[in-house]
Amino acid sequence: MGRFIDAIEGWDAALRIIPKFAMAQANRGNGLKHYAGMLDDDRERAILLLHAHDGLIAAIAADAVHDSIYPDALAQQFAEEAKKYAAAGDLNRIRELQDFGVPPLGRSKVEQKYRQWCLDHRLFLNPLNDLGSHARAACDDLVLPPISERFDERPGVVTPPPVIGFFNQMKQE
Repeated sequence: MGRFIDAIEGWDAALRIIPKFAMAQANRGNGLKHYAGMLDDDRERAILLLHAHDGLIAAIAADAVHDSIYPDALAQQFAEEAKKYAAAGDLNRIRELQDFGVPPLGRSKVEQKYRQWCLDHRLFLNPLNDLGSHARAACDDLVLPPISERFDERPGVVTPPPVIGFFNQMKQE
C-alpha cells in the first residue's frame, strides 16, 4: 500500500522472533526495492537496493525458515530479482560505500546516548534509518527538491516561498 516504513518495522519485528524467516526476508527485500525507487539520492537508493538483494538471498538460503512448502517458482522469482539487483551495481562497492566515513554519534557521552536512542527508535529523517540502528543514518537529511517561483506570483514579497516554512514546521513537529 506504499507504507514501506511501517511494513519494514513489521518485517523487522518478525525477523527478531524468527531471524531466518524466508517470507519476512523476501517481503522486506521487495519492500526495500519499492522504497528505493522513491528516493532521489543515488547513494541511498543503492544502499536500500543492496539490503533488498540481501533479503532476497536470505529468503532462498538453505537455512531459511519456511512456514509452509513454497513452490520452486517462488524461490526462482526471488533468485531472479536478486540477480537483477546484483547486475544493477557493484554490491561490494556499495557495501563499502554504506560504511565509508561514518561520523561519530556525538561529542559527549550524553549526546551519543541520545543519538543512539534516536537511531533505535528510527527518529532521524533519513531513509537509511529505516534499515536499522546504523550510525550512518544519524542525521536528518530530508530536504526539499529545488523550488522555483516566478517573480510575478507574489508581487512585492521578498520572503522565501511559503512551502519552505511549512517544510521546516513539519520537520520540527
